[in-house]
Amino acid sequence: MGQAGPISLYERTGESLRRAPYVWLVATILMMLLMNGTLALLAVPNARANSVFTVVGVVFVSYAIVMSELVVPRLSERLQPLGANRLAVFRWTLAACPFLFSYAAVAAGSHQWVYALGQVASVALLVATARRTRRAARTAECP
Repeated sequence: MGQAGPISLYERTGESLRRAPYVWLVATILMMLLMNGTLALLAVPNARANSVFTVVGVVFVSYAIVMSELVVPRLSERLQPLGANRLAVFRWTLAACPFLFSYAAVAAGSHQWVYALGQVASVALLVATARRTRRAARTAECP
């Protein structure tokens, strides 16, 4: 029998993410590294960097880390109605946010070390998220 309705891209992405989180980890890290070249063209020298953008970038990176590691795990029971696939995509996106925030801050004119902070934080969060996703998929497979 067929599906009740069309499967959204969100559901397909989540299913793929749950099936192969380490493939997604490598692909995401490679994407981050590919974006380095573009940022090098946009970044301003540290001597002309805007401290306000630096502070904003650090605050947003810190916010994403706190949300990913402290808030979302505590809300996991409330987020269960989203479904396993959507929850996996939500967690993955949240783990990539420090990189995106730091990238935007450096592109706007902050100090370049903010980018390193965001990239290291995102890689660490993505590794932790991949491990959690794999562990959750294993427990769902075993009766």
